[in-house]
Amino acid sequence: MNQTYTIRQLRKDEAHKLQKVIKPVFTQFVAPIFSAEGIQYFLHELRPTKVQERFTRSNRVALVAETISRAHIVGVLEIKNYAHISLFFVKSKLQGQGIGRALLQRCIALCKRKNPQLKKITVCASPNAVEIYRKLGFSIVGKGKVQQKQGLRFVKMKLGIVWGK
Repeated sequence: MNQTYTIRQLRKDEAHKLQKVIKPVFTQFVAPIFSAEGIQYFLHELRPTKVQERFTRSNRVALVAETISRAHIVGVLEIKNYAHISLFFVKSKLQGQGIGRALLQRCIALCKRKNPQLKKITVCASPNAVEIYRKLGFSIVGKGKVQQKQGLRFVKMKLGIVWGK
């Protein structure tokens, strides 16, 4: 990852900043394969009040990658129950630079600390993100059939956690 980025935990008062990162990427890459219902549901859940509501529960945390020089958030990874990725986005123009991998590595370390029994991290990946998750070490769960819930299309995937030194 470029040295001009740092990773830290999102503060509750920054929920409004997530839209600037997530919405353009979602609109460009994910929305075209979702139904109108799925798009509406996703954007509703992305509203700052909904994000803050999720973070008032102790079972969610978000990590962000931000520029050091201008303090702009350029990537986000939200994890539920220290075992399931619920949001994972990097600004389009910065994809492929290791920001997502760095967010995931930090997430795994956090999950291991908070969940000592952790065996895997799961995600319901957008079908067009399956290959990216594979590059990050995830594998498809079951037959890899595209499922749909509340208009959101996804493929279940998992990342086995290795405990070591």
